[in-house]
Amino acid sequence: MRVRLFILATVCMLSLSLRAEVVKAWKFNASGNTESWSAFQHMTGLTVSNAINGDESVLTSVDITGNDPSVRYNNGGADSALWLSPGETGWGTIELRIRLLDTNPGVAGVASKDWPDPAAGTLVFINQGLANGLNTGAIDAANGWTIVSQSDNWMVASFDISSLDASVIKSVRIDPVAHETTGNFEIDSIQLKAVGVEPPQMGSDNVVKLLFPDQDPLDELMLVQRSSLTTGEWSLVTFSTNGLEGFTHTHLSDAALENGMRVLYVPSVANADFYSFDTTPLSNWFGVVATSNPRTTTHNLVSGAMTVGISDLGGGYINKIELPGIGDVMGVQADKYGRGGQSAIRDSLHGSRYNPTQAGFSDPAGTICRVSVAQDGSALVVPNRPCCLFRGDGQFDFTEWENLADDRYTESGGSNDWDTIDEGLLAGKQATEVTSEFDYYCTYENLLGTRGTTYGTTNAITISTVRHYYEYRYVREPGHCLLQHNLGPLYDPVAGAVTDISVANPVGIQAATSNDMGVLRYAMSIRMDIAVWSPTYLGTLSGNDIGDLSFGARTGAVTARQFHEDGALAVRAPAYSLPSYASVSVPLMIYADSTDIDQGGALALYYPNSTVNEFSIIGVDRTSGAVLYEEDRRLHMELRDSPTRTPTMQWCGFRGDLLGVLNPLRLPASQYEALRGEFYILYGSPREIFENAQRIQPF
Repeated sequence: MRVRLFILATVCMLSLSLRAEVVKAWKFNASGNTESWSAFQHMTGLTVSNAINGDESVLTSVDITGNDPSVRYNNGGADSALWLSPGETGWGTIELRIRLLDTNPGVAGVASKDWPDPAAGTLVFINQGLANGLNTGAIDAANGWTIVSQSDNWMVASFDISSLDASVIKSVRIDPVAHETTGNFEIDSIQLKAVGVEPPQMGSDNVVKLLFPDQDPLDELMLVQRSSLTTGEWSLVTFSTNGLEGFTHTHLSDAALENGMRVLYVPSVANADFYSFDTTPLSNWFGVVATSNPRTTTHNLVSGAMTVGISDLGGGYINKIELPGIGDVMGVQADKYGRGGQSAIRDSLHGSRYNPTQAGFSDPAGTICRVSVAQDGSALVVPNRPCCLFRGDGQFDFTEWENLADDRYTESGGSNDWDTIDEGLLAGKQATEVTSEFDYYCTYENLLGTRGTTYGTTNAITISTVRHYYEYRYVREPGHCLLQHNLGPLYDPVAGAVTDISVANPVGIQAATSNDMGVLRYAMSIRMDIAVWSPTYLGTLSGNDIGDLSFGARTGAVTARQFHEDGALAVRAPAYSLPSYASVSVPLMIYADSTDIDQGGALALYYPNSTVNEFSIIGVDRTSGAVLYEEDRRLHMELRDSPTRTPTMQWCGFRGDLLGVLNPLRLPASQYEALRGEFYILYGSPREIFENAQRIQPF
């Protein structure tokens, strides 16, 4: 985590903001230009060239010739034109992005290697042999370095150099390789940062108003907080853009401008808090696939008697729903990245196997994401990040590479996928194969004691209620990931044909192409462990009154009930047939062990007929995030209860079909389309659930 901007905030609404500024950044982007860095000893041919995988331009050596090789900026500090000053407030950090190579010299296609542990001999010296010198010690967490590991053994290492105060830095020495000559190194960038000060600002009665300079890139600035300036961990926190509600924003591109400053608000919840803006780019923390323990709950959201837990190891998916007297109904059977509580999309045009999902690639391999937490405990937010494809439900092996995770297909003679593309030299390997063209974003909000929604009534929610909002954003141009499903046995232009995807926007006839999502199916569900809790009854509503609530025994058979169909839109997809299910009036399912509507202990899932869910396709401006249009492209919507989806697990939730989503190449370059939805989990008696569901969305 890289910290740049600090803010001291107190409940008297005084805030003092400090912003970190890059004094000098060596990017090594021009071939052959070492930017005043030179080889000092035990190496030859220091140069800037392509990295071994060809993806980046790096500082590297042609040959390591002896122990303790090093590179220097302004060797000995002799050239005063190269001296660097931090300004009045002093230095902050030095940061470098670096990795080691397994051969000397580096050879294209040869793997990099792990950073040594311990890392003796990998050092940074500032002003060596001069006044106000600093030896950081080995580039190792044990010596105070902050290390962020990335793919292909890249790491971003930063060190606090504030002990230099405002001293002039005249020279820098880096020893990138330990005491051995069999390997080499690559340095992608080096940065020296200093800290500046902003004037204090005042806030309102119950929130703190924070101002900060308008700076780029805003979408890489995320707010962090801790209660002490010198101790404790920085935590990612959310903010509001208006100071009144909606404390669910994460990166600073949402913040409005006021007299040339960006403005945000945080709840006033402590006598003193310290804030900082973390600028760590997505590439430093995001992992599209990583094998880890899917039972790990990293963040909990408490709503009255119910706790909903999520995991940042699995895309922020739900892997805990804890109820009084029962415990965690997800249990061991649902705590898998291919199960749990999450949403997913797929479409008929691509054989229903191009399958972006929230949680990850397979049951044991999840997507590493970040989670920001509202300081008042009201929300958890999963910031925008790329969305992984699921492994194909065991029906289609599209991954030739397995360097990140086993694809769990049995193959003779090693990995071998079933598409028709030669991927033996694929850049990015498995990450390229499974990183979809979609981004994912979601929130979890505790609504207990709050007004339900902007389109609900003004009455407060009185029972445990969690709102889950999510978006699947088609933001990247069609690439290799989708191409795997456009070639070979998956692409079926007949089954996925749509004669006109858009209802009114974009204007014109938008017949589905191979790069669109045609006859898109999406689902939002939770899975429960039968051994932990298998509710006896399922309650549904045939009308709009409490008397229309009826319970049926969950005998093991699947219950499917439609709550929306549009035959006029269905004719645009000639190969699509509307399902024929009995109808329900309200998309609400109540799970209970009694038919007494006043007995507590019932759990409900609600997918309201709200603006978000009805107009589920939106066109979005890439720069401002403004919704340019919203459309109802729904063909069919249903609630579905499968008491024995497997012998040990239940599937409970909602799914639907819609005409499709357009790929970015069919829109203006400044726009993209997204699928959105909102889903509610409620806990109480059936009567309380009924009453509070109406407060969320009247019916």
